[in-house]
Amino acid sequence: MSLKTTARCLSVVAMAAFASTAQAQTPAPAAPPPPAAPPPPAYAPPPPAYAPPPPAYAPPGYYAPPPGYAAPGYAPGPAAWARRPGAETHDGTYVRLHFGLGYSAMTATAAGGMQAAKFSGDSVSFGVAVGGAVTQNLILFGTFLTTGLVDPTVTMNGQSVFNPNISIDDFGLGGGVAYYVEPVNLYLSGAFVFNQIELDGSTGSKITETDFGAGFQGIVGKEWWASDNWGLGVAAEFLYGRMKDKNDTFGTGSPPTWSNAAFSLLFSATFN
Repeated sequence: MSLKTTARCLSVVAMAAFASTAQAQTPAPAAPPPPAAPPPPAYAPPPPAYAPPPPAYAPPGYYAPPPGYAAPGYAPGPAAWARRPGAETHDGTYVRLHFGLGYSAMTATAAGGMQAAKFSGDSVSFGVAVGGAVTQNLILFGTFLTTGLVDPTVTMNGQSVFNPNISIDDFGLGGGVAYYVEPVNLYLSGAFVFNQIELDGSTGSKITETDFGAGFQGIVGKEWWASDNWGLGVAAEFLYGRMKDKNDTFGTGSPPTWSNAAFSLLFSATFN
């Protein structure tokens, strides 16, 4: 081999060795960075809002006003109440019922003022009044009432007489006026009535009855509101009347004149 050829071969080998060495010294490219961690999952939505508390209880005759409302004369806030129109006031239609117990004395007086008979003892009183308000707290009404004695004590000519199962009743029909004093809800009631007494025997047969006569009913009572329009209460009643018998029942020579005086303690229920 010639020197020229040998040199050429050595140069090729050197170049190959240099290329291999350079390739070995060249750093490998950096690896790509790891992917970023995924974001944490979104927080769960907040729980639904709690239901608002129920409105505070409104006393009878009142309602809870809408938020932010303040009725004239009332402080704002949850303790402020507004009265319903017409609630707990004495206006419009009026209906009063009463029932009670008491004492009654029904006396028949003959001509000349002599007492012919007297029926007395525990009695039962019942009545109803229906009407309406003329102005607030002032009522006009019509009324029906009755007072009855069962097994009364009977006195004739000053002597006690045994008469079992005799009953005697006083019925009245008339009209009157009632006035309520506020804010205590105390009322005064007075009525003019035409009343009649009926005397019945032990078998329920009628012994006698009177003509209609003039009478008066007076009541003083106190009520408490049970709802917007109903009041419950207690009262004292006084009833008096005079009327003429239709017959000479006791043989005194002429029909006697009857009187009835009754006092009762009542339970009342009024719609107004």
